[in-house]
Amino acid sequence: MSTRNTKQKEEIEQLILKMSPLAKRYATKVHFMDYEDTLQEFYIALVIAGTHLKETFTEAQCVKYLEKAVDNHYKYLCRKHLPIEPPLNLDDHQHLESSDHIDHTALDISRYIQSVTQQDQTKGEILTKSFLQDKSDAEIAFELGISKQYVN
Repeated sequence: MSTRNTKQKEEIEQLILKMSPLAKRYATKVHFMDYEDTLQEFYIALVIAGTHLKETFTEAQCVKYLEKAVDNHYKYLCRKHLPIEPPLNLDDHQHLESSDHIDHTALDISRYIQSVTQQDQTKGEILTKSFLQDKSDAEIAFELGISKQYVN
């Protein structure tokens, strides 16, 4: 029984030694925990993932599996330490509502198109078809008989 435990211990030590750079790289990304604690978290994740490796896996498959395990554990730690904010009560923020519900963007675009049309009729048509009629460059080029590069 002790030779089996010794062999398992050696395999775990080898796994940690080989995958240590990966664990250290991820541990440096975690800023909300102590480095040593984070490193231990990733070593534990590696050991647990190592128990799920199949003997039929190639070395590349094993490395990929272990990398994915560490990456998933990193994401888990990040989600676990996100601050949980209470839901926003919109009733408390009614003072933020605007009494003016007009979208000025469309008005600004229309004014811009009018000013461009006065200077160059073709460019005005391109802008009208693009912004107001939501046509693609190819459609506009076909309708106006010009190149797509000019439309763009």
